[in-house]
Amino acid sequence: MREASREKRGFRGGTAVSRSLARSCVVFGVMLLLVSASTVQGETVNLGALADNWISSCSSGSLVNNGGQDELRVRSSWWGSAGDREPKNFRSLLSFDLADLPEDEDLITQANLGLYYFDKPDYDPVGHTYEVHRIVNEWDEMNSTWLARDDYSLENPVYWDSYDAGQPPYQPGGGDFATEVYASAVTPADVGQWMTWDVTELVKEWVGETHDDFGLLIRDSVEIESDPGGGTISYHARFRSSEFSESEFHPFLEVTYVPEPASLVLMVLGAAMLRRFS
Repeated sequence: MREASREKRGFRGGTAVSRSLARSCVVFGVMLLLVSASTVQGETVNLGALADNWISSCSSGSLVNNGGQDELRVRSSWWGSAGDREPKNFRSLLSFDLADLPEDEDLITQANLGLYYFDKPDYDPVGHTYEVHRIVNEWDEMNSTWLARDDYSLENPVYWDSYDAGQPPYQPGGGDFATEVYASAVTPADVGQWMTWDVTELVKEWVGETHDDFGLLIRDSVEIESDPGGGTISYHARFRSSEFSESEFHPFLEVTYVPEPASLVLMVLGAAMLRRFS
């Protein structure tokens, strides 16, 4: 009778354990569904520019650094006095710190670059297409120019590779970047608004280490390189930089991603175990 009673108690204990395990499994499943549902939306972070600068191709500006200015510029122009005109194209360079993003590029679902467009000082650039290119060489925010990626004083310059490859009298320079256009945006009719570029593919390549992250370059898709006739011409857009006093107008990189799979598993297991032993 005692043994039978012990067997009976043991059976009841086993049933209790089974029920407890079943409850834990149910909780685990519910938590997994909740976490999975939340990750469909993903997490979004806004990254500020780590460095930004704009560079000018004209002879008087090709040795000038603009990294400390509170604006960025993109321009396509033929400029100067009669008989002494030359291309005066501006390009903007930016880089962002991606250290807090997941290391798996497949977890990146969206990435948008944003610049606040606040002025059009010359000819209206409305309808111009501004392209994003991947920079392929290191550059210094406070020392880079059209000709050099470091040491704008030219006492010990580190030239852009594109400058070294140029031939006088006009030497290209203007940054080292891939010819591939990763994103483009059309300049709107009115200032006082954001321009955005979908740079998801570019961020994925950086995160996945397909390419080294040296930042990006923005330029007019149709830069003027020779006399178009009719005198001077200038299509010019100005954007706020990270040096601007009001941070809400700073350049940004908005990235949406899903958490690392390992993090999700730990979250679910942790919640299940707390439920199991509480």
